[in-house]
Amino acid sequence: MSNNEEITEAKIVAYLNQELSAADSLAVDVWVAASTSNLNQFNAIKKTWLLTGDTTIKPVAVDTNKAWNNVFANITKKSTPVVSLLSPQLGTRKFLLIAAGFAFLIGLAALFFWPSGIVPNVEVTAQDKVIHQNLSDGSAITLNTNSVLTYPSEFENNERRVKLTGEAFFDISRDEEKPFVIDLHNDYYVKVLGTSFNIKSIDGDSTTEVYVKTGKVEFGSTTEKIILEAGEKGILNNHTGQLQKITEGLSQEAETFWLDQHIIFDNTPLDIVINRLNLVYNDEVVLACDDLSNEPITSEFKGQSLLEILEVIAEVHQLTIASQKTNSNLQYTLKCDD
Repeated sequence: MSNNEEITEAKIVAYLNQELSAADSLAVDVWVAASTSNLNQFNAIKKTWLLTGDTTIKPVAVDTNKAWNNVFANITKKSTPVVSLLSPQLGTRKFLLIAAGFAFLIGLAALFFWPSGIVPNVEVTAQDKVIHQNLSDGSAITLNTNSVLTYPSEFENNERRVKLTGEAFFDISRDEEKPFVIDLHNDYYVKVLGTSFNIKSIDGDSTTEVYVKTGKVEFGSTTEKIILEAGEKGILNNHTGQLQKITEGLSQEAETFWLDQHIIFDNTPLDIVINRLNLVYNDEVVLACDDLSNEPITSEFKGQSLLEILEVIAEVHQLTIASQKTNSNLQYTLKCDD
């Protein structure tokens, strides 16, 4: 049975009766895990199957249509159950037998609500604020706004696999026997053993970006991949599928600025200060005073708005600030005082 072959109700009944081959059983498992709709359908059929009481394993050739017909035949044969109150004269032995029956039914219900081999996923969504999420393996993930992280409640034995839509910073606990894999769109992924890095994979963007802060990262797909080390950045063109590695001209501060809004200038020329501000803020800054382009700035900012930072710079170098609306953003111009 291929994964693309339709999984019918009869085949699910045969699966529950353990009448399928290993390959066919695996196909059913894959189908159940593929969507919530499939899982709900599987649970509904399993509930009916459990109610029939026909759990005997029959190691014979599979006749799936007959198997499903047998289920409904067994249902119609069942007499309508009669519920009566327990009388005070009911013996202890009979009471215990009834209690044991209830316990058995509860066990069957547990099987229904938690099918074998199905591990539920946890979905974390950051809407209008940054969210910090710790995983069971000790890894820490910070989600930027409008981002979604999906991961299993329990990792498999051979890997730790999650899915990201949006932007997040990963600080992964090292485990050489169980690599950490982040699934991205279009079958691309990031794979590590233990390191820290930033991923920007936003639906609709022309590129997907991976910046490595520490350690080493594998970024790519089954057909092409690149290895990124600390201080390097990988860029995927989402339209052409081209992968590019950038090793120079990068700033860790700019790549991860969204995490804590922390930026430091240490005797930094003013024109470079302006360039870095343009990298980390959405609005644009223009320096209209060439005579001051090489003047140094030494300062540290954390959490301030772009305008608050520009006001400090303007005060230090006797500049004036002008602003105008351009499309959806603002453009600030620093001018020399006359």
